[in-house]
Amino acid sequence: MDHIPLPGVTVAELEADDVRLARYFVVGDDKIYGGYENSALTANILYTVYYVVASSLDGVTKMSFAATENPVAPGIGLLVSIILRID
Repeated sequence: MDHIPLPGVTVAELEADDVRLARYFVVGDDKIYGGYENSALTANILYTVYYVVASSLDGVTKMSFAATENPVAPGIGLLVSIILRID
């Protein structure tokens, strides 16, 4: 995925096999996911977290996203529960 039309930075790219089941993902854990650095978050700053799903077939990519309802402050990493249903 070259460009995601949302504000901010991309901190992870997960493969389909990584999200087939419910899992937890810590935003700001300083690890690398799919070539993207999930940098530590700065205290006293509010963040809006977007979860983007992209699907490509025959050269056409479609995206859908969800965001935190309100900006959130980091604690010890920001834990995001990823629950994906594939029909």
